[in-house]
Amino acid sequence: PEPSFFYNYIDLELDSIIELDFIGGEVTLHMDLVKEICDYFFYKCSLNYRLSLISQNARIILQSNGTTYVKNFFEQYGNRIVYPITIDGCRECHNLNRRYKNGAATFDDVDAAVKDYIAKYEIPDTKLTFVPSTFQYIKSSCEYFPKDIYNCFL
Repeated sequence: PEPSFFYNYIDLELDSIIELDFIGGEVTLHMDLVKEICDYFFYKCSLNYRLSLISQNARIILQSNGTTYVKNFFEQYGNRIVYPITIDGCRECHNLNRRYKNGAATFDDVDAAVKDYIAKYEIPDTKLTFVPSTFQYIKSSCEYFPKDIYNCFL
């Protein structure tokens, strides 16, 4: 029988791409729950031939600020993962927007996570956030993102 938990809501073709998009807050702080959801999804798909074909194209999107880099999750799910990291341009601009709870700047940790991800997987998407206090960094922040390293959206 066709599993109703998909078909009651979604009209899936065999070339459909399903995205499990985890956004809001910092999802990488809850990786046990994210892993449980992903494991459950792929398990349910494996029980049905048609869904198992569709799930081969499934992607897991982890929207992240990059401060909690989850290498072991990437190793398990490999090229299924899309990891858009918010890195707000050059060091000065990014550190005005993004700090740890203790006040420490996050740029170096996020930049290292991005470089590690690029070396192992793919060029990530990112987005830049500008607020009035960072407008002065728009040009230098855009120059920070070489086109061969980032797919960047302002």
